[in-house]
Amino acid sequence: MRRTTEQQWRRMFIWALGVDRQLRLALWL
Repeated sequence: MRRTTEQQWRRMFIWALGVDRQLRLALWL
């Protein structure tokens, strides 16, 4: 259970970083 939750959190964290970068680029453009 803990291992699966850790993998999900890692995916969400990486996904959040990707979205944050896209949003910043959109704002700058």
